[in-house]
Amino acid sequence: GLVGLPDVLPANLDPEFTGQKLLTGASFGSAGAGIDDSTSLPRGTISLGMQMENFRSYRADLEDMIGEEGANKIISRALFAISMGTNDFSESYYSDSTIRSKYNIEQFQDLLLADLQPFIQ
Repeated sequence: GLVGLPDVLPANLDPEFTGQKLLTGASFGSAGAGIDDSTSLPRGTISLGMQMENFRSYRADLEDMIGEEGANKIISRALFAISMGTNDFSESYYSDSTIRSKYNIEQFQDLLLADLQPFIQ
């Protein structure tokens, strides 16, 4: 793989994602998820909040394996990619008239950005 990484990052919920595999990173994403829980929950996808909980659990496992300093070093050098929001519009905003009656598009965007902000800090 590129720069010493596997060609495909393992899913963090894969039961085989243990031991040395913890050192090369993982995917915490869930296809179909949204920023807002109301997008994820009805579709049975892993919500952004649960993805963050999974990351915290991974970090704890990493710390148990190599210590806090080692885990901090790995995480500080990690690449984090977030690609979300499309499903919130296509599956929630444009498909649900109650959401559209509650928020105009700018208000819905602001709501999503406010929900996303704690996860990117």
